[in-house]
Parts: sequence; structure tokens; C-alpha cells
Amino acid sequence: EAYALSPESTESSGHLQTFRDTVGMICNSDLAWDAEHTGDIGSDGRFRFQYRWGGDFPDSPGNEHIWGRLSCDVDVPYHKIFGPWFETDIDVTLNDDLFEARFVDEPTETHGIRCNIGGPMKGVFGLNQEYIEVSRFICRETGFLVECNRSPSHVELISRGFDVGELKHAPSEELKLWVISFPRDENHTTFTFYASVTPRFPRWVVNIALGVLPRFLSSILPRVFQNMKSDPKLNSRYEEDRLGVYGHMKSFATDALAVHKSRSQAYDAFNLPPRNVVLGRFEKPHETNNSMQ
Repeated sequence: EAYALSPESTESSGHLQTFRDTVGMICNSDLAWDAEHTGDIGSDGRFRFQYRWGGDFPDSPGNEHIWGRLSCDVDVPYHKIFGPWFETDIDVTLNDDLFEARFVDEPTETHGIRCNIGGPMKGVFGLNQEYIEVSRFICRETGFLVECNRSPSHVELISRGFDVGELKHAPSEELKLWVISFPRDENHTTFTFYASVTPRFPRWVVNIALGVLPRFLSSILPRVFQNMKSDPKLNSRYEEDRLGVYGHMKSFATDALAVHKSRSQAYDAFNLPPRNVVLGRFEKPHETNNSMQ
């Protein structure tokens, strides 16, 4: 909507270019991964986990960071995958590592800033406090949603005018997480998480942990998605739709499915869409796209 009103101002904000860069990174089919693991998510889902060691960018050499891509096909209606994010009080009851959660702003379907306080086993070994700022680009024309997550500091949020109170616990490490998601039909969704982590332990120790991670994912992911789909309290909130976000996501899913069904190529966790398919006419900046306006 903002792009239709003023393409120039939308481009000048830099947000759309960030989404372009995100899609190019997630959908890069030429990147060589160090390892790939696949597994089932319950009886009707599956995942693919890929990772590589690298530098400041996924395709740069180095051992400073681990870059990972987790793609999932799940039997969850599209609007329900957002339930744990928006329903903070319910998320605390469902997430074993979350002690407290709240929004510091009024969240919408395209933006929100959430404060999470938690740690392993509800903070048995100590609590950390993090802020997660989510920005989403919902492209009805192509049927894909692109999400960028960042970790604003406590000081930054105060400077931006948010009432965040005092910092109660040590801050968590910086979050580097990006997501693309889309509905495959009325009851099935695909999404891909792309993340960068700076490990604290030697490479050989981390490689052992990465080796057992697929087994962990196979055990925990079914419960996570089953909660999204069937938890009674979440289902009640989907119906109540206090913020109007689930209705918006249902509407987007309807439009997205119409677009996806018109394509000759179907996409899923094992066949991710290319950059131009995700972005459509927004793939290029406005200056080179005038003829399409």
C-alpha cells in the first residue's frame, strides 16, 4: 500500500532494499553448504536443515559464524503460524524456555517489538532479556511474506521513545534471523528460517552439536506446530482476533493461494522459489521499474 502511494519515499527508507537482500540470501540456490539433514515433522510434515561455516556473509570464507537454513513443510493453516508471536501470555505457557514476554509497542501484521525474558528451563541457570523487532513485507502480488528480525538494544528503544522500563537481566546475544513463508493450500504452510550464529565454543564442539541437532528438531518441531494448530487457547485467540492480524493473514493466504495455483511450478521446503518469483515487480528498485507502475 505504501509503495503504491509513494514509491520514491518507500525506496528511500531502505526497507524494501533490505527485503530484497533478504530474499536474495534465503533463496540463493548456488550456495555450497557444509552439511544437509532432512527429517519428518509428525506424520504430514518434513524439514530440511542446512548449515555452513563462514564469515560476515553466507558466501564469504571464515570460521567466525555459522549460517543455517531451516525449511519446513507443516500441516498448519497459514494464519496460525503467527499465533505464538502475537499471543505472548500463551507463548509463555507453551515455551519451556520463556519466562516472561510482552510487546513494547502495539503490534501489527507488518511490525512489532517484543521483549522476551527467559533461559533454559525457564531460567534455572539464569535469565536473559532480549528485544526482537520484526518487520514484514507482505507481497500479495506474488503470494510470499518476507520477514526480517533484529535485536534493538534497551538504550536504542529508549532513544526511540518506547517505555521499556529498566533493564532487569543481562541482554541476550544479537539476533540475526530472516524468514520467508507462504501457504501451499488451506491447511499447509511452508516457511524457511535463515540465521547467523557466532559460536562461543571450539569448532569441533559445535560440529558435534550440529550433528545431533536434526534429532532434536525431529523431537521438538511436531509439538511446536501441533500447538500452533490445535492448542485450545490459541484457537480461541484466532477466533477473537483482537488485533485483526489473523483476519489479515487469512486474506493474504487466500490471495496467495490464487497466485500459487496459477503457476506451473509448485514450491515447498525442498524446492524454494527463486528471488524474482518472490519479489515480482518489486525485485528492482523503482528507478529501473518505472514502466511497470
